[in-house]
Amino acid sequence: MKKACLGFTLIELLVAVSVMGIVFSVGVAQYQEFNRRQIVLQAAQDLKSDLRLAQDKALAGEKPSGCETLEGYRLSFTSEKNYKIEAVCSGGVTSEVKSVDLSGNVTGPSGEWVLFKVLAQGVENPGDFYLSGYGRWVEKVAVEAAGNIYREVAEALPTPTPSKPTPTPTPIITPTPTPSPTYIFADGFESGDLSAWDYSTGGALSASTAARYTGDYGMQAYITGSPTIYVRDNFTSTSEYYARVYFNPNGIVLSSDWNSDMVFLSLSGTTWFLCDVGIRANNPYFIRMIGKDESIGWYDSSYLNISDGWHKIEIIWRAASCGGCNDGYAELIVDGASKYTNSNLNNGNYVANKVSLGVTRWGGGGDGYGTVYFDDFYSAYSP
Repeated sequence: MKKACLGFTLIELLVAVSVMGIVFSVGVAQYQEFNRRQIVLQAAQDLKSDLRLAQDKALAGEKPSGCETLEGYRLSFTSEKNYKIEAVCSGGVTSEVKSVDLSGNVTGPSGEWVLFKVLAQGVENPGDFYLSGYGRWVEKVAVEAAGNIYREVAEALPTPTPSKPTPTPTPIITPTPTPSPTYIFADGFESGDLSAWDYSTGGALSASTAARYTGDYGMQAYITGSPTIYVRDNFTSTSEYYARVYFNPNGIVLSSDWNSDMVFLSLSGTTWFLCDVGIRANNPYFIRMIGKDESIGWYDSSYLNISDGWHKIEIIWRAASCGGCNDGYAELIVDGASKYTNSNLNNGNYVANKVSLGVTRWGGGGDGYGTVYFDDFYSAYSP
């Protein structure tokens, strides 16, 4: 009896090869799309850093040689593919500091500019800088009149739809990205530095492996005396805000004087101290929330005992529905348990637009000696 021949037919081989080809082509397309998005994202991050550079030079009043009177520092797009930073001096004299050519297919808003006036005298021509690339990805870097600089998350534009009977794509008229409805900012410090934040005082503040709660890195603040060292995230003004961070006092020695808090998390905007969280010494530590109220000046929780070690700290802040209304809200949550709530705040004239993490201020002349740790920061417009 003749044995059956084991193997594959030509049709089966052709089907297998076709499937492999389809899988490979899809994978390549997805990788290309990811790479293109990263190029646009990196260009936006570089632009935000350069805007911060121009702002810092203006704040410092850094005058180049040959400049009689410094008016400020300007970042301007000379074309769709180039922008430059220059010092602006009296008499129309300028001195170029930096010139940047956008990479890949990324283009910017030709002719747009912003001027940071010297010594914190304000911002001239604040606005939005849109970077787009590959007909699909758009990033916005915004400069507010108050000097806040922030970047919005990249969003994909709709894929062009062929029109009938010709296959010509329908043009996209307004490439405006839609920001995420809740997420604002997050950083687990896994980059090994503090570059994700809009501002850092530097100095005794750094990313380190010793400060990690999750992953490989956290942020540490080395304290001797009463320094203010922190990172700051600027965001679009909002009447509601949520933040979470993991915090470890790590045995720091603090003043035991009443009201001598070391504030490590600060929410601010229209005014400073909208919602702050700090600790002071007490067997081993006290923690409390404090902030601004338009009727009574300040609201604050009682001091609550916490141990030396890692703690999950969360805050929720919401402005009142109107000026003079008493339905604003603040809540402090420690290790998943609500420790303080206030639902009667008169704070309707306040908005939040920045948060600081580190050692943001000292109360009552306090001081400390040691190193504290932070990790896995996350913020959103609502919990």
